[in-house]
Amino acid sequence: MASTPQGRPNGRLANVSAALVVPMGEHEGTRIGPMGATATLLRQLFEDVVIIGDIGHATLDHTARRLERDRASQSPLADLLLALEAAREERQLVLAADSDFVTAELLLGLTAWPEHECVAPRIGGVLQPFCALYQREAALRTLRDELARGEASLSSFLNQLDCGVLEGDDLESLLPAAASASLS
Repeated sequence: MASTPQGRPNGRLANVSAALVVPMGEHEGTRIGPMGATATLLRQLFEDVVIIGDIGHATLDHTARRLERDRASQSPLADLLLALEAAREERQLVLAADSDFVTAELLLGLTAWPEHECVAPRIGGVLQPFCALYQREAALRTLRDELARGEASLSSFLNQLDCGVLEGDDLESLLPAAASASLS
């Protein structure tokens, strides 16, 4: 944790970078507010935050770095590559801005999980690659290899990594009640 100018810890994690990936396309006003709240949550928890994509003229935390997508290669894998390349720390949390099940407890739980190349929750029977903590170098190497083969998908990428999976009671205790009910 870093310190404030007065020497007090600021309470944010300094050894994990975070990336907020905004879905591609235009966004309705009803979705912009929750995306902004997710960006604010990341800034409260992590010192290094990058926002990938654009929510238009929505008011977001202006202390986060912002990256624009390459219009020629828009895809979830390209977003993930951009997030991993932007990381300043060896561990990178990647989060979709429109994830409606995210809590501070879940994000901190991912960072506290025993180390793997990837740590992700399994929600509705599916690993969530855009709510995951990655070991930057291992994930970058694997993702670049997948992209070079030209047939990459998020599931094949995750299958190449040593993934720790947050599920069951461990996951349920970190989610809001409404999300916990839909885990099966």
